Amino acid sequence: MSDSNLALALSEQTLRRLPEIPENEDSKTAHAIIAAGELLDDWLATALELPRPSPELTAARAALLSGVTPDWPTALFAPPGAAGTALERLRAAIAKPAPAPSPSAMPTQRIALFSLLGLLRRWWPTSINA
Repeated sequence: MSDSNLALALSEQTLRRLPEIPENEDSKTAHAIIAAGELLDDWLATALELPRPSPELTAARAALLSGVTPDWPTALFAPPGAAGTALERLRAAIAKPAPAPSPSAMPTQRIALFSLLGLLRRWWPTSINA
């Protein structure tokens, strides 16, 4: 992000979302990262009309963080409808989910692991077993 005003605005929104953290908490930075992620998820869910939580929202976040829309902070703070090109690029970059696995498409195969006892049975003369 190159615009310091947008960075400041994003930081302020993230800090407003931060809950009151007790002094003995592990990491305030971790809480800030979580709050920033929730801010992005809220924006993506609203702008792209995606259910929350969903695999589509996760794919949208991955596309956003991949850098396909370097001007996403501008789109985040733009009035509704003004971020059309950034959202279209983002929609185009979202990976389509793979089809769900079909149940029992192939018969279950038995896995035969190496067995030392089985190997000894094959090598041992059959006349001794009788």
